Amino acid sequence: METNPIPVKTALHMMGIFDNLEFRLPMVPLEPENEPKLRDILKEAKLV
Repeated sequence: METNPIPVKTALHMMGIFDNLEFRLPMVPLEPENEPKLRDILKEAKLV
């Protein structure tokens, strides 16, 4: 999907483990088109 740890940090935020989602350069947020894909994967795994 994208370079680690971006999807991992985003997944932890979606799961409620991180309250806020902050990235320091050189990391940037997950591409908007990948967020639904990641959420679907987490739902399939019953993590959200």
